Amino acid sequence: MRTQSPIQQWKNKKVVIIGDIMLDRYLFGTIDRISPEAPVPIVNLENSQDRLGGAANVALNIQALGGIPILLGILGNDDDAHIFNTIIKKEKIQFHGIQQNAKPTSVKTRIWAANKQILRIDKESTIDIDSQTEIDLFNKVQNIIDGQKVDAIVFQDYNKGTLTHQIIKKTISLAQQH
Repeated sequence: MRTQSPIQQWKNKKVVIIGDIMLDRYLFGTIDRISPEAPVPIVNLENSQDRLGGAANVALNIQALGGIPILLGILGNDDDAHIFNTIIKKEKIQFHGIQQNAKPTSVKTRIWAANKQILRIDKESTIDIDSQTEIDLFNKVQNIIDGQKVDAIVFQDYNKGTLTHQIIKKTISLAQQH
């Protein structure tokens, strides 16, 4: 009997990913002068890219292995959430997000010039989600796990406040029941 390779074992496995949603933004340019205002390089922007980051990157990797990712997380109520939603739909990843005004969508902006990263700018909040958002997020987790066969659950935590102790504890308990 022939065994499956580790990659083949992911084929069609449903994996729930709960965690911190992020955009990874890349700005690419060239440097050919120093600012007259301060001793810093001036980057002439040539190209930019927005990519799925954090828990969404985990979902992309599971999908690349042939699995079926189901992503849950928190977005801000901002332009970056709109960009994220556009990309996640293009990638055909099932996303069950909660938008809220209290936290911005996390964005990691990397500035590249001369084939190296010269600066990173983070826009984020590390405050835990409030109790109502915690309830809403767990209800989404519960509906998914109760409603379909799930093969695995991944907690992805960058300490941005999505994965509270209660979310983890209640999700593990629910998974043990199934």
